[in-house]
Amino acid sequence: WDPISDNFVFSQQSHVFNKLYLHHGISPADLVKELNIRTKLLINIYKKGVIDFVEFRNIIKDKDLYENKIRVQFIGRIWMFPKKVQEAMKELEEKTKDHNKYFVNFAMAYGGRSEIVDAARKIITDVKNGIIDVSDINEEKFKEYLYLKSEPDMIIRTSNEFRTSGFLLYQGSYSEWFFVDKYWPEFGKEDFLRCIEEFKHRERRFGR
Repeated sequence: WDPISDNFVFSQQSHVFNKLYLHHGISPADLVKELNIRTKLLINIYKKGVIDFVEFRNIIKDKDLYENKIRVQFIGRIWMFPKKVQEAMKELEEKTKDHNKYFVNFAMAYGGRSEIVDAARKIITDVKNGIIDVSDINEEKFKEYLYLKSEPDMIIRTSNEFRTSGFLLYQGSYSEWFFVDKYWPEFGKEDFLRCIEEFKHRERRFGR
């Protein structure tokens, strides 16, 4: 079947990229064009006081990334991770930067409020440096300063949790939310396709 959306989001903690392809049996052909995966929550990092090392070497070597032209990017406060993790992230981004068929974005050390605060800081800096004028600031200009520039059509939240947990607060204003009564490890391909099918029948109003 053909993708019916340009932007799709998984809103749940996950540490293994291959869960999508190996555990869940979801191939790139099943994915919509853009997929965002929330991984390490910023609030959890603050609570624990430590930042775990996430191994990306297997992802970098994954032939599916190259055969299916999947571009991988990382959004969030990446500077909070150890240097070796940051280097692995940059290597993966660099190796896939020219891919343009599918896009996978990992939200790492991500918080919706933090994203907005960081964007505001960048705007203030650019105004002070004369790069932009205050009169230039509108919703579209503000979006240029966010970690993620695109807006998801739909967001899936697993674990039977009925809250957004600060995920994509700005970009997800008019997204269609799906709350699934399954934990992430139990969420499979049929659940994924069921959400897609329901999305097709929803009437999107975009605030109207």
